[in-house]
Amino acid sequence: MTDSIPPARPAVQPSHPGTLLRADVLPALELTVTDAAARLGVSRQTLHAILAERTAVTPEMAVRLGKLCGDGGRVWLAMQQGP
Repeated sequence: MTDSIPPARPAVQPSHPGTLLRADVLPALELTVTDAAARLGVSRQTLHAILAERTAVTPEMAVRLGKLCGDGGRVWLAMQQGP
């Protein structure tokens, strides 16, 4: 019998919060990017950069998103950190 090394699991890339915002949150809240940016107190360009997954969610933005969604900022930061 030979010793066998199990295959390594492929690294799981963390989900970018922009994906969830774009696909689920903004439609559920019936918000446009412009409306959401105004409620978050950021520019439309800032929010668009997150939605396009070009910019990470900062701790400050995580707090803002948590207030908008009612789920707290930790969720948004943890999402991009992965397992």
